[in-house]
Parts: sequence; structure tokens; C-alpha cells
Amino acid sequence: MDGLVGILSLGVGAGTWWWLAGRMKKSGSGWLTRQVAGIFACCFIALVVVTIAVAVGIIESKEPGQANTPIATAKSEAAVKREVKTLHMSPSEYATRINAILKKYEKPYLVDPADITIGEVQNVLRANLGPYTSLIAAVSKETGEMVDVTLVGAGNGTPASGIEIMLVASAALAAAAPESDHREVFRKLSALMDGEKQSYGEVQLSVKSTETMGNWFMAAPL
Repeated sequence: MDGLVGILSLGVGAGTWWWLAGRMKKSGSGWLTRQVAGIFACCFIALVVVTIAVAVGIIESKEPGQANTPIATAKSEAAVKREVKTLHMSPSEYATRINAILKKYEKPYLVDPADITIGEVQNVLRANLGPYTSLIAAVSKETGEMVDVTLVGAGNGTPASGIEIMLVASAALAAAAPESDHREVFRKLSALMDGEKQSYGEVQLSVKSTETMGNWFMAAPL
């Protein structure tokens, strides 16, 4: 496309040169005067054609600022990646913490830090913790650290299933917040389920309740 525009600009310029030289010849202008005026007119018209082509996007401008745009964009994207907030712990560290709390509750469930699904943007740590709860945690591809933790709990309507969910939920949330205690988190679950949020250091705990998918117990960095 750039070559076609170049040929067009030269053609228009040459035509302008020929037309102007002819007009000046009829008016009695000398040969040298006609040629100089024709050259200037040719260059001016060719420049106008190229400028219009750049303005409407037919050809791309090669200005230094535009040439550096891809590099600047890549640097900006890299900066965004580095600024991703995490829980500042690896899946192995998290698994060690939650498994220890589950053991205190005498639960036979364990989180396997190797059970990670590779994703396009983030990796995902998954674990089924009993018949009523499932753990899903995002893992940063850049740092390998946990980005957030979500425990989905859906009981069968019995008090026993509700207690089971609350025990596992307190373990999942407390494990994500090193400055918290699982017993305190357990006591505050009712307030969390009522819409309150609790912060421990740089980690915020919250609960989202749904009619169709149960309760979502979440831990995320502030």
C-alpha cells in the first residue's frame, strides 16, 4: 500500500508539473522559469498526497514516538504484571498451614500443593475438602505465590453439614491470613456471612452468599 501511494503521489506531481508548465508557456514564460516552477509544484503536490494518506491511515507514520510505542507498551504490561497483589505465600506454604488446622479439627482432608491446573493468565490450586466444600485458589504465574483463596460450601440443610462447612471455612481463611487465629475466624464467620469484612494484616476475609451455589468464603490481599 505504501508503494501504491508513492506512485500515485509521483504521478499527481508530474501531472501538476506538466499542466503548470503548459499554462506558463502559453503566457510567454521562459523555459527555465517554467521548469523551476513545475518542480516546486510537483514536490508540493506530492507532499500533500502523502500527508493526506498518513492522516486517513492509508500508510503509517514513522515518527520516533510511534516507533517506540510497542516498547513502551511492553514495559507498561510488565509493570502491571509486577504489581499483582498476592498473599505472599506459596501453595506449599498454604497447604502446610491449612492441613495443620484441619488436623486439629480431626478432619481427614488434605490440600495437595501439587494439584495445580495451568491456566492462561493464572494457575489454579484445587482441592475437595469433604462432601460439602471445595477450595479454589489462584496462583500467580510470575511469582508462584497465592493470589487469593475461595472456599465454596454447600450443605444439605442439616446442622451437621453447616458445622462441617464452617470448620473447613475457618481453616481455609485462617491459613490464608497468617496474623489470624482459626478459632477467632470461626467465631466471626456469622458476622462475615452477614456481609461484614474482617482484615488481618494485609489480608481481607469476606463471604458471599448465593441461593444456588451456597456460600463463598474468600481471602484476598488488601
